Amino acid sequence: MGVPQLLDKHLDKHFDTHGNWQGMSLGWVSIVWLSYILSKADHCLSHVQPWVEKRLETLSICTGLSMRALDYSDDRLQAVLRYLSKDTAWQKFEQELGGQL
Repeated sequence: MGVPQLLDKHLDKHFDTHGNWQGMSLGWVSIVWLSYILSKADHCLSHVQPWVEKRLETLSICTGLSMRALDYSDDRLQAVLRYLSKDTAWQKFEQELGGQL
């Protein structure tokens, strides 16, 4: 479905991220976080970083990206929620995602 790439594309257009955002992109942070939620049936922000830390090698191999557990800190995840809560931007992302299905 290309969700991380699509989120990143819309990030540049519609989601105004903080200028100091470094490390994993918004799209990939969202996908790994979603993987955590689905595997643990838990949406608590504070549990994601330790989960990622224990699976860094597996996640890096699966995504083909170099990862740091710090990319999944609770304040980084809170920022993801803030960016993705903008209705207009979300609707534009969702329209393009739906058009690819």
